[in-house]
Formats: sequence, C-alpha cells, structure tokens
Amino acid sequence: MPVSTAPRSFPTSNDLEVWILRPDWSSLYICGFKESNTSVMCFLEHKGAEDVFGKCPRMVLPRALAQFGRDWGTSVLAGLEIEVMLLGEDFQPIYQLN
Repeated sequence: MPVSTAPRSFPTSNDLEVWILRPDWSSLYICGFKESNTSVMCFLEHKGAEDVFGKCPRMVLPRALAQFGRDWGTSVLAGLEIEVMLLGEDFQPIYQLN
C-alpha cells in the first residue's frame, strides 16, 4: 500500500520518495466493538533506500529505547501508532470490507 510519493517527505533527498506500508499480519485482530473491523500493525518501507526499514517507527523506537537504557541505566515504556483510514473511490470512509 503506497503511502507517499511526494518529493521531500523527509529532508534526506531531493528526489521522489516512495513509502510503502507493509502489514505485519501476525498482529491482525478483530476490533472489539465491531466484528467487521480489524486492526493490523504495519512496517513503513522506504522504497529504494539503502536500509528500507531504517526510518520505520517500529524499528527506530526499539533502537532508541535500547540506546536510552545503555546511556542512562534505566528503561521507559513507549509506543507508537500509525493510523490509516481507508476511503472508497468517492473519498468516503469504507465502513465494511467485503
């Protein structure tokens, strides 16, 4: 699922950048409030980069927390959430996937 093809999404390049959401299907679950809704965590791939997952928040955060622990001798709990809303061709929210 491409998420961006806008130039200069991040200040690392003047070229066109392509970012792709890669679902982690092992994290798929049915949302508790409605059986037709699901949630899945995704990895963020920087297509064409030397380290394609180097800027993925799911990769960066654990490295940063580990570094924090080494530097300060303690630990913290932190998390992240990337939220995406699926829209139909009419740009209205899709409430149920068939």
